[in-house]
Amino acid sequence: MARGPVPRYQPIGYFSLALGTGLSFAAGLALVAVGTGFFKANVHTMVGQLYPPGDPRRDSGFTLYYMGINLGAFFGPLVCAWLAVRHGWSYGFGAAGSGMAVALLFYLWARGESLRSVGLSPRRGAASAGPRLHTALTPAERQRIIAIGLITVFVVVFWLAYEQAGSSLNVFAARRTDRAAGEWLAWLAPSTPAKMALGLILLGLAYAIMVAGAAQSDHGSLVSPWVLVAFYLIYTVGELCFLPVGISFVSQTAPPRLASMLMGIWLTANFVANLIGGYLAGMVQPIERGEIFRVLGGPADFFLIFLVLCLGAGCLLALLVPVIRRLMGEPVSGVVRPT
Repeated sequence: MARGPVPRYQPIGYFSLALGTGLSFAAGLALVAVGTGFFKANVHTMVGQLYPPGDPRRDSGFTLYYMGINLGAFFGPLVCAWLAVRHGWSYGFGAAGSGMAVALLFYLWARGESLRSVGLSPRRGAASAGPRLHTALTPAERQRIIAIGLITVFVVVFWLAYEQAGSSLNVFAARRTDRAAGEWLAWLAPSTPAKMALGLILLGLAYAIMVAGAAQSDHGSLVSPWVLVAFYLIYTVGELCFLPVGISFVSQTAPPRLASMLMGIWLTANFVANLIGGYLAGMVQPIERGEIFRVLGGPADFFLIFLVLCLGAGCLLALLVPVIRRLMGEPVSGVVRPT
């Protein structure tokens, strides 16, 4: 149930970090974590509420929304890091808190007219949604929740491979690479689950490039930086196929009164994948030495894990698309193209 994100804890958290003491640092991290928990599940749900059920623009809208997130993720660290290096970390954290405070004021200003009922509790006529939360789920709602549960399993696999960008892929770039040197996606596949399957398959193909590059590097030569360029190109296209439309899937499939809670479960998949991914990243050297298993030998064996996982999961999800669409209450025949 979305009541609006109102991320008030996050700016307070960053201002606490800016104070620069041990106690304020711990308190700031806790407030940022709590604020993020309130914010992310609800803001995803609110974007979904901008579109009526069955609106073909939904996936494209979430793609634009996801692009906005990435623009912020690109410029935010540049600004805050420049301030931190030039003037100290307190200024960097203070800038982050100030930016979020401005966003909060803008949200409160837009709340009255532009967003209207978006983010408020779902209502039945004039009655509030409170009593409705305790009514039994309908069979159709149960089926849709099962569909979200099925998709969430594949989300874990996606994040498991995706988050290697911050660990094993950086290690490969540092040690074995010569460092000297939008919307059409939403049109390609007939349904949201099919787009997600395509995203997993593309991620697997990206890791096929890493397997080939790692096998070459095992002979003692540094691989071309174009190996990483090609990997991240396909990796990013896979990301755009999977993540924005995945959030769109949950927003359109979840019963309105449970939308934020089920979005939170979707986000929990990232937590599980990061735990498993961190554990696997810590096993890079034993796998490279062939102490656990040996297929191709060297680092190629490590990246082979994600090649097999992603391609296998993508193909399985593609096979399950008709089942998931039935659970969602969609027809499984016919292709509706977004306009």
